[in-house]
Amino acid sequence: MKYILVTGGVISGIGKGIIASSIGTILKSCGLRVTAIKIDPYINIDAGTFSPYEHGEVFVLNDGGEVDLDLGNYERFLDINLYKDNNITTGKIYQHVINKERHGDYLVPQPNATGEQKTKPTQNSVRALRGLGLSPDLVMFYHSESTLFSLKPLPLILSQQALEHSALAINHKLDLMYIDSTELECSTEAENSVKYHQAWHKVKQMARTKKKPFLGVCLGMQLAVVEFARNCLNWEDANSTEFDPDTKNPVVIDMPEHNPGDMGGTMRLGKRKTVFKTQNSVLRKLYGDEMFVEERHRHRYEVNPELTHCFEEKGLKFVGHDTEENRMEIIELESECLICL
Repeated sequence: MKYILVTGGVISGIGKGIIASSIGTILKSCGLRVTAIKIDPYINIDAGTFSPYEHGEVFVLNDGGEVDLDLGNYERFLDINLYKDNNITTGKIYQHVINKERHGDYLVPQPNATGEQKTKPTQNSVRALRGLGLSPDLVMFYHSESTLFSLKPLPLILSQQALEHSALAINHKLDLMYIDSTELECSTEAENSVKYHQAWHKVKQMARTKKKPFLGVCLGMQLAVVEFARNCLNWEDANSTEFDPDTKNPVVIDMPEHNPGDMGGTMRLGKRKTVFKTQNSVLRKLYGDEMFVEERHRHRYEVNPELTHCFEEKGLKFVGHDTEENRMEIIELESECLICL
């Protein structure tokens, strides 16, 4: 099979179609079998959505394909029937590639044909980035045979490296202790009660008992309240109504905005003001001793306001409220151990 390419840029009406048709006619008169393909750069899948005022009318093929008028010239000059596949557009190629990707037809190639890792693609990428005036702060590499770690703890490893650099910047040594959050789940208690209680013991030991800073946002704050209720107020079944609607001690409850039957648009969303209720607050100092802070919210549950006095009597203080003083926004221990917000 031989190909003859006729091109004239993206300008219309300069005779590309007529010339291609004429060449095809000459070749056919020589006894050759000839067909024609029109390749267009536009992202439309076909010409059916073109404006006839800007591009002219479309030409309809036997199989229903809506194509450029040039294909009408091809059919008349060559005396053949063309089909929609004889018209290739950028949009059609995009659609074909995306459909194959959706079906899982593409696999990521591994550049290890020579048995060694290839760094040239990364070098080219960095070179192109620098050509735009940008220099990467960090270049990451992956070794296909590495057994040092799986992908699961990779974010922890990266965050540890960031923390180590931060500690070095202030002349401190970093000492981290990881606790797998899955070991804090009730399912772990049923499967391995020893592992479950050890995990919770570590949390309490690090945060409350040993007076170590513990940051818990949203659900983290709610669970901190639950933990305090169970272990300091001796409310063994204390829980959030999200997890146990029938708990006798609902320390975390649904907000009035929350409609369990409609999950859309029923949360407390967006930037909200939190007012500090005391000057003796660790978090207030961290915010520069401001009277209030504004942070983004996205939650459906809140600390039960009817039970807050029980917590404060035992030393868990709600130092930040919303502007109406109905919602508990920030909690801290009297020991100046920052808890959560």
